[in-house]
Amino acid sequence: VVAPATEQSWKSKCMTRRQRMAAGEVEIAGQTCHTFSGTPSDCVNYAVHNLLPPDRRPCLVVSGQNLGQNVGLGYTFSSGTVGGTLEGNIAGLPGVALSRQLPR
Repeated sequence: VVAPATEQSWKSKCMTRRQRMAAGEVEIAGQTCHTFSGTPSDCVNYAVHNLLPPDRRPCLVVSGQNLGQNVGLGYTFSSGTVGGTLEGNIAGLPGVALSRQLPR
């Protein structure tokens, strides 16, 4: 698991260019998970091309969970959750973007 270190809504498929990025680790339910200071697309890029050795490449990118629906073209193209799956696709990996609508 690699997730953004901070909230990254509405980031689309943007990548960080001119800022230093930092990786960290947290333990969740006994599992080591990784944080990364970039966007969801940066997280996927970091995991696939830097964190994991080539023989441990994932078979699927799961991006999200986004709070709120990504329904409609404008939301889809603006979603960092969708952007993470697109970055995985560029790396040749299938992906799924998960969003959740909360009750009002």
